[in-house]
Amino acid sequence: MRLILPFFLISCAKKSQETSTETIVPVNTHTNFCLADKDLCHDTAWLFWKAHLEPTKGISGDGWDFASRTGQLSPDLLFALKDSGVAVNKAQDKPWVQVLSYSTDLSAQKIAEHTFVELCDSGHHKSCVSQGYMLLDTDKEKSQALFQKACTEQIGIGCYPLAKTLDNDPEKALASLEMGVTNKNPNSTAGVAFTLIASENAETQKERIQTLLEEACSSTQKPTVFMGLDGLEVQVGRWQFLGDQGKACFTLAENTEDAEQAKALTSKSCRMEYAAACQKMCEDGVGEACLDLGVLYVKGSGVEKNVEEGKKFYQKGCELGYQPGCNIK
Repeated sequence: MRLILPFFLISCAKKSQETSTETIVPVNTHTNFCLADKDLCHDTAWLFWKAHLEPTKGISGDGWDFASRTGQLSPDLLFALKDSGVAVNKAQDKPWVQVLSYSTDLSAQKIAEHTFVELCDSGHHKSCVSQGYMLLDTDKEKSQALFQKACTEQIGIGCYPLAKTLDNDPEKALASLEMGVTNKNPNSTAGVAFTLIASENAETQKERIQTLLEEACSSTQKPTVFMGLDGLEVQVGRWQFLGDQGKACFTLAENTEDAEQAKALTSKSCRMEYAAACQKMCEDGVGEACLDLGVLYVKGSGVEKNVEEGKKFYQKGCELGYQPGCNIK
């Protein structure tokens, strides 16, 4: 299982690189939100956005200054950041690591929004993409401009959502996907394959379609931040996976005669949150996939949101012997 619900208390994480003992000095300002490297700042903002972290307005009993030390990561989270090498856990001498500084009256959503804007304006184009996703339901034009900005800078993860906002212009959408292919973005690569499958040229493009599907499914692009609870994981930046990559793996699974390969591809597709793959595995008696599917229903990711239906799949996972399914209420 590679998902976790936003309201869970996250209490353990995977070990990563050596723990940093560097003390990051806080800055008392409402506008300068990043006090660490940009990727670390982005990933922490992402956790606030998705409600995996909440603002901390003060820490008792350890000598920290309540007035100026805000936006810190709790040692109870056992937080691991693979790329940055910064980890926070109870074994550290300095269990609190300052990552963001912000006004104490800001909500988690506002913290994320301000951080993405500041980072994007500073040239951190992954943050432009995150900002674009954050605005997608409220300001499509602004989102499109942000995705375009990232895609133009050859940030592949911006090209795929850009294409999705160009649904009224198929030629430009395909051009955006092709740019994503050039920049090794798996969703864009899969997107081109499915565009070709739906086209009049599908028969003559069979070889390229197969190549694109294989490239998309086998891509090694992964999120950089992992947090966990009792074996469950949440991966920061997981939205990079959402889209056509999981569908590519499932399409390959359906079109192979090798049973073991089909099983492996279906499992990979489910881990990429492709609901049809999780559904098939659950029906085949895989308890973990039932829990995955339940999470998708609770989140409304790839399926219509239905919390009660999600809980039924949790229970089914439990009945099939997958213990985490029994722990979710």
